[in-house]
Amino acid sequence: LEADWLPWPSESAEPLLIDQLKLSSYGSIDDYGLEVESGFKGPMLEGLEDLRGRLVGAGDSQGLRIERLDVTSAALALGGAGRLDWGDGFAADGKFELERFDPAGWFQPWGEAAPVRGKLQLAWRDGRVEFAIGELEAPGTVANLTGSGVFDPGSGEVQTELGWRELAWPPGAAAPEVVSRTGTARLAGRLDEWSLEADLELEAVDLPAGRLQVQGTGDRQAMALEIPRGEVLGGSLA
Repeated sequence: LEADWLPWPSESAEPLLIDQLKLSSYGSIDDYGLEVESGFKGPMLEGLEDLRGRLVGAGDSQGLRIERLDVTSAALALGGAGRLDWGDGFAADGKFELERFDPAGWFQPWGEAAPVRGKLQLAWRDGRVEFAIGELEAPGTVANLTGSGVFDPGSGEVQTELGWRELAWPPGAAAPEVVSRTGTARLAGRLDEWSLEADLELEAVDLPAGRLQVQGTGDRQAMALEIPRGEVLGGSLA
C-alpha cells in the first residue's frame, strides 16, 4: 500500500497528515509481519514539520509487537522497540534511545546549546502519555537528568518530577549565570504557562552558594523565579 497524502483522523479540523505512506505486510490476521514508513505533518507537530517514521513489527488480532521503531526530523532522532495492544481498549508502551533532541524550536532560551540525548520509556494509557526519563544529558547544560511524569495531548498539560546533576543556565553557556550541582523539581502546566517547585544546590553570579527552595513560573520565552527559603554561608533565607 502506498499513499501520498492521508489525513487522520479524517473528520478532524486539524488532522495529522500522513505523507508518502509505504506499507507492506504478509501473513494472516492472527499471525502477520508489518513494515511501515511515512512522513507526518500537521499543526500538532509544531517544530517537527519534517518528521518521518519507520516501523518493523509482527502481531495478531490483539496487538502488534514493535521490533524496531525509528523517528527522525531535524530536531529529533529516536529509536527503540515496544508494543501496541487493542484487544481490550488501546494501550502502548516502549523503550527508546533518544539520540538527539533539540528543544530550541519550543523553548527559545535553548538557542545553540547542544541537543539532549539519553533513554526514555513511554506508555499510552487512557488518552495520556506516561513517561520515564533515564540518564538524559546535554553537554554544557545538564550532566544527568532523570524523572517521570504524565502528558495529556488533548490539553497540552504535563506533570513531572525531575532530578539532576550539574544543571546550568543559560543552556550551553560558556560561563553560566546559574549552576545547580544537584536538585529535584516538580513541574506542571503547558509550554505557554507552567510552574515549578524545586529544592536545589545553587551557585549564581549574584548569590552565595547554598541550598535553596525555589518557586517559579514561565512560558516559551522566559521564566521568573522566587526563593522563599534557603541556606547560604551557614545562615538561612526566609
